[in-house]
Amino acid sequence: MKSDKLVYGVGVNDADYKVNKIDTSGKRVRCPVYTQWKNMLARCYAASTHKNQPTYTDCSVAPTWHSFMNFREWMIGQDHTGMHLDKDMLFEGNKVYGPDTCVLITRETNMFLSPRSKDRTLPRGVSRCGNRYRTSTDGGKSWHSFTTIDEALEAYSKLKAEAAWVLASVQVDPRVSEILRRRFPLKVTNP
Repeated sequence: MKSDKLVYGVGVNDADYKVNKIDTSGKRVRCPVYTQWKNMLARCYAASTHKNQPTYTDCSVAPTWHSFMNFREWMIGQDHTGMHLDKDMLFEGNKVYGPDTCVLITRETNMFLSPRSKDRTLPRGVSRCGNRYRTSTDGGKSWHSFTTIDEALEAYSKLKAEAAWVLASVQVDPRVSEILRRRFPLKVTNP
């Protein structure tokens, strides 16, 4: 039911239904689409989010998505269950969440695109382990060890491209498949 209070100063909950309900066991249940919308607004407009995740500081939401029902219409027009809302898959570096800039991706794809070493002095995908360097493209389930940063980075690039092409083959949205293959090209080596 419509609320006059703005969500994070910009969002309008214009839902024509209750986004929070009590289920038969007495537990409060929130509409998952509303949760996605509210989380998106928090990433862009909540000071606490900017403090903990400064990469969202300059992000915003397109005015059309200030309306929950506009956002909901976009979401239910596609397979959204369990998916993550991504603002910079279609346009690298994009800072605006909106119907023309966002895409839904799996958690696995989201995690694949965002791993970063805690040691920011090392290249993406490379971490230090004692006096060696290591790399992994599967979230740390398996590691490959090298003596130099360059060896680790070269291996990471090859492993990442191979993993991206496998991931691209199972995407629902063909735009995501195309982007994964374009961002992580397979390098053909001459025998």
